[in-house]
Parts: sequence; C-alpha cells; structure tokens
Amino acid sequence: MNNAIFIDTWGWLTLNDAGERRHKDVASLYQTLIAEKTLIYTTTFVLDETFTLFFKRLNSFQAQQAMLQLSAAFFTEQFQLIQIDESRFTQTQCWYKYSRYFLYLDLSIQNKNIK
Repeated sequence: MNNAIFIDTWGWLTLNDAGERRHKDVASLYQTLIAEKTLIYTTTFVLDETFTLFFKRLNSFQAQQAMLQLSAAFFTEQFQLIQIDESRFTQTQCWYKYSRYFLYLDLSIQNKNIK
C-alpha cells in the first residue's frame, strides 16, 4: 500500500448515491483504489457530514446500509479514520489562517513582478 488518498464528503456521497451525475465515475475509481490497495483516509468530521447527507438524500434503508458499510470499512487496514479532536481542530484553523496569509503574500509578490 504505497498510494494514499483522502476522500471527502462529496466522494462518499457520490459513491453511494446512484442519482449523482458522477456516480459511475466515482464508483469505478473507488473499485480501482480497492483493487490497488490504496490507503483511504477521511476524518470523523467528514463521516459525520456524510452520514447526515445520506439520511437527507437517500431513502432510510439505503442511508442506513451505506452508513453501516462505510463504518465497517474503517475496521480494515486499508481505511484510516483521522480523529478530529479539539487540538487537531485548532491546528487546522491555524494552518488555514496562515495558508491564507501566505497565499496573500504570494499573490502580492506576483502582482509586483507583473507591473
């Protein structure tokens, strides 16, 4: 398992909702990831949001099945669930704040070089 991917809410929802426009593409990619034993990461926040959307967009039975199946996957070695606790959440907020600052600096420098 050399490769890794992070799957967000949209990916999980599209994988489980046949009515989504890109469902077939995502399902095909997902099967490739499984076959290639790619490490699959997501967070507790993403799963919480995903489960909420399952019950909003799918019928109750489909939502429950999708939730149980996805939850079970994270008990295997190929799936890694990143726990978002208060410390991790704060780190993410700091990273986001500083990344926006550095993006602003980068754009400022680029704009000066254009003139």
